[in-house]
Amino acid sequence: MDAEKKARLGNRFTCFSCGTRFYDLNKPDPICPKCGADQRETPVVEPPKRTRKKAAKKKAKINRSLLKEEEQASTNAEVGVEELGSSEIQVQIDE
Repeated sequence: MDAEKKARLGNRFTCFSCGTRFYDLNKPDPICPKCGADQRETPVVEPPKRTRKKAAKKKAKINRSLLKEEEQASTNAEVGVEELGSSEIQVQIDE
């Protein structure tokens, strides 16, 4: 559809009451042709709130990633201790 034809049709609406799609034909009042609902009276729809289940899943995912990081850090530390000789470990502890 070209821009000139769209301009003649006006704004496109989807009726909040019956779901019909229509153009307002540049009339001052956007009224649904099927059910007669005034589109300026559209109820305010709030976005869905996060449920506790979703929040718990997100928290568990974060905890798992933190545990993996701690395991990797402890594994790296153990490998470092094994590479050093026993005398070197004592020297490091004494210092």
